[in-house]
Amino acid sequence: MIASKSRNFIFIKTPKTGGTSIEIVLSSWCSRSDICTPFADDELLRYEYGGLPRNFGAGWWRESAYRRAIKKGNKEKIAHIRQELRPLTKFYNHMPATAVADALPDLWRHAYKFTIERHPYERAVSVVCRALWKNNGRPGNSRDFTQHPDFTRVMDEMLERGKLTNYPLYTQGGRVIVDAVVPYERAWAEISILARRFGVTMPNTIPMAKSGYRGNSRPALEILSRDQKRRIVDQCAPEFELMGYNE
Repeated sequence: MIASKSRNFIFIKTPKTGGTSIEIVLSSWCSRSDICTPFADDELLRYEYGGLPRNFGAGWWRESAYRRAIKKGNKEKIAHIRQELRPLTKFYNHMPATAVADALPDLWRHAYKFTIERHPYERAVSVVCRALWKNNGRPGNSRDFTQHPDFTRVMDEMLERGKLTNYPLYTQGGRVIVDAVVPYERAWAEISILARRFGVTMPNTIPMAKSGYRGNSRPALEILSRDQKRRIVDQCAPEFELMGYNE
């Protein structure tokens, strides 16, 4: 999540929609008074692009120590401090819009508020591939985790838990409360529009955070079973209706 008083925008981050890469660029536009929440990974990549986490409510000296570790490129210390900061943070990665509105009522009233949404089939495949990547020693980018022998089992377990939907993150009482829910396919076009509005420049190369664990470009429609697709449609019906996704 990013809340920028200097640029007058709030970005609500949804899982598996390219949000980390978006935040890396948005963070580089932020001032020292803006709120940029910590990442689980990719802090060094964000720093390469000129951004840092700040003002997320863990205390000045703790946040300063975290930023120093990032600037020094000390991965072990970054991970250690992040673990210490986790229970202390007021603002966090996938913070719901309702919680942001409650915490920042003045900024919420007049800021441009947006989020990213992605077809639930594609999100589901991304979630499972990421889990398999993390649980298998984080191998190189060439592996296709949709072909992993545990793919179907992990997918079914995730669907059984029933936590795939992103809809509650940007709604209240079933009503969308952000100004724009941007389709994943148009996310960078939207960021380019914001860059022109703010008078800042886009990076020459778009960051590719959390990439390389899917290993192929086959559409999720071809990867998922009929039953898996049915369960995803059931769980994510509001997203299908809001975004006009095909089943």
